[in-house]
Amino acid sequence: MATFYKMALRPNQSGYSVQHPNAIERMQMAGGASRYRQGKKNLPSSVTLQWTTSKNGYDYLVAFFKVWQNQYPAINPFLLDLIIDDSELMEYSCRFTGGLQLDQIAGHAYYISAEIEATAKKRNNDVDEIILLGVLDLLNPFEQLVNVDLPNALE
Repeated sequence: MATFYKMALRPNQSGYSVQHPNAIERMQMAGGASRYRQGKKNLPSSVTLQWTTSKNGYDYLVAFFKVWQNQYPAINPFLLDLIIDDSELMEYSCRFTGGLQLDQIAGHAYYISAEIEATAKKRNNDVDEIILLGVLDLLNPFEQLVNVDLPNALE
């Protein structure tokens, strides 16, 4: 039976980026507008992770990466809490797409990065429609603050 490991060390919240896949395929046409068609849905997201940790955290990440690589079958994912398909932390099934990289050591701080692929979560289309209709604007004062109040205050 396969073992699914859960990474206990979360990446820096300000240190990871998510590339959401585009499920629309585009074909460039010679001398005209492009053609579009629906592609595959629920494609995995590409995520760049960064950690700032101690020597023990670095040892943990290297050990986690090595154990994940050496498990059988090696295609098994690991679990990690991330913010991708929702604004809340959720558990994702992930796989490394490259190596683990030690970017820098500064004093007692170790800076590590990695690239992973995270399996998409099923979205609720009805909730997405509500968000698009602007219902959440009533609940989100940051849009007014960032896009109206702050620029007016800086003038």
